[in-house]
Amino acid sequence: MPELQTEELDVNTPISRNDEVDETMALASAYFEDYLFRLRTDLQALNSAVDALIASTTAYTPTNVTDTRSYDADSTSTAELADVLGTLIADLQAKGIIS
Repeated sequence: MPELQTEELDVNTPISRNDEVDETMALASAYFEDYLFRLRTDLQALNSAVDALIASTTAYTPTNVTDTRSYDADSTSTAELADVLGTLIADLQAKGIIS
């Protein structure tokens, strides 16, 4: 098997680049900066929309609810469905999903 030739590299020597590489890197950097700017702008807009939605939501306050987590879809009443809905609202409030 032939012996491999190795050279000792000086890690302090800068890698030389040509103008084409420099131009490509500059374009990539500009594109990346523009992308990050647009991403930050979109995230700020989304955050503002979520804050506005949370601020505008009024609290649900069902009364006279009996905890009910099941019903017979073939034979039910409005009162039973109202209890299921009231239980669902209470569960969502307990988890902090709605107020």
